[in-house]
Amino acid sequence: MSVYTKAGDGGKTSLQSKRVIPKHNPAIKVLGALDELSAHIGNVKSICNDAEIAENMERVQKNLMAMMSLISQPKPQKQGHFDEETTALEMAIDAIESMLPPQKGFVMYGKNPLSAAMDMARAVARRAETCLSESVYSAENVKIAFAYINRLSDYLYMMARRADFIHDVAKTVRNEIAPSQNVQNKNEFNLEHVKVLFDEIQSEAERMGLSAVMACCDAHGNPVAVHVMDGAYIVSFDVAVKKAYTSVALKMPTSDLKKLVQPGQGLNGLDVSLSDKIITIAGGIPLFSDDGRILGGLGVSGGTAEQDEKLAQYGSERSKSFGTG
Repeated sequence: MSVYTKAGDGGKTSLQSKRVIPKHNPAIKVLGALDELSAHIGNVKSICNDAEIAENMERVQKNLMAMMSLISQPKPQKQGHFDEETTALEMAIDAIESMLPPQKGFVMYGKNPLSAAMDMARAVARRAETCLSESVYSAENVKIAFAYINRLSDYLYMMARRADFIHDVAKTVRNEIAPSQNVQNKNEFNLEHVKVLFDEIQSEAERMGLSAVMACCDAHGNPVAVHVMDGAYIVSFDVAVKKAYTSVALKMPTSDLKKLVQPGQGLNGLDVSLSDKIITIAGGIPLFSDDGRILGGLGVSGGTAEQDEKLAQYGSERSKSFGTG
């Protein structure tokens, strides 16, 4: 069957109900706006690197398809589904709003590709809402759809602001990652110190029955050494190095960062916005001298998150004697 039918060449088209109407009919304007909105939602889905956002966008697309079907139907439909979906959007809006700082002034769109795409989708959602309000065809079904499309534009607005917030935080973090000129003399924490530290951590790991990989970097995030115990997992090498780097770059244990990127927390989504050198698995910890200066970072990998964290904490305590002379 050919894609083109020529049935619309006279300026008319038919709905799902088989009713033939002019293409300037308000119902067609609604369907066109919803189709355009679904295309913009698809663009958001394609450029985001967050599986949860992509899943939510696909859910919206399915609702838009159901809405288009409603508008094309000759008989009124039940409202239950869209009531539930509208409530779900309201809950999501409330959750996002609770984690963001208060919005001051007008928003300048285009801060990053994801928020720009969401703002474009939101603008089309507003237009679709206007088209719905103008439509007189299948009035009951339009009423079913109206609350959802109204809330959807609010949801997209909040998602765009969330994307802006994560972008801003990620930018700040990247600035922290940049090598600092105001760190201690690099000779205060050297390979000899690291060898001693690794020996002590290995003894503790053996006592715990673990084969681990230990990695250390200096206060600039530059690798100092990596030690692989016999029997350690191959993947633990890269993981340990990333843990050490992350702990220095963000100046916090990776276990703390893991908590902050969870849903509902202030840095939710940050982990997918940063470079692949950042990791949010427990077992990375910054090393400080006993007078509070950062010496470098330690990453341990090989056991459970709790075991890696315990070994990293042990190494942190043992490192406090370094860099004090």
